[in-house]
Amino acid sequence: MSDKEFVIIGFNLFCEWQKAPPAYRLYVDDELLTERTYIWAKDTKRDPCDFWIDRQKLCKLCTRLCHTTCRQAKDDSKYLHEVLPLELSPGVHKIRLQSLSKKAKFNIRNLQAKQGPVNIIDSTTFEVLECEQ
Repeated sequence: MSDKEFVIIGFNLFCEWQKAPPAYRLYVDDELLTERTYIWAKDTKRDPCDFWIDRQKLCKLCTRLCHTTCRQAKDDSKYLHEVLPLELSPGVHKIRLQSLSKKAKFNIRNLQAKQGPVNIIDSTTFEVLECEQ
C-alpha cells in the first residue's frame, strides 16, 4: 500500500446569498473537512472582508487547520480563498461542497495545487501523484 502524500489545495469559493449568512460543509471525497458560516462586516470602519467562522471542524485528512481569506474579484464580487492542507493516498480525489443554506448558491473556481505532487483535472477534481522515494 502506498504512503500518503502531503498536498495543499487552494480554490476560490464564490457565493450568492441574501439575508442570513450562508453555511456550508466542505468534503474531499466523502470525508468532512470543515463546516462554516461566514459574515462580511458591514461597518465601514472595519475591513469590508472581515468575516467570522462560527463553526470549525478538523478531520483526520487535514494535517493543519483548513483556512480561508476573503478577497475581492475584478468585478467587485467577494469570494473566499480556501486552503486545504491534506494527507491523501495517490489517486483521484474530488472536492464536494454541501450548502446548508437553502437559498445560497456556491461556485468553486480556480482550483490550484499549492504544494505537493498534484495534477488538477477540473474545477473540483484533482489527482495526487505518487512520489518516488
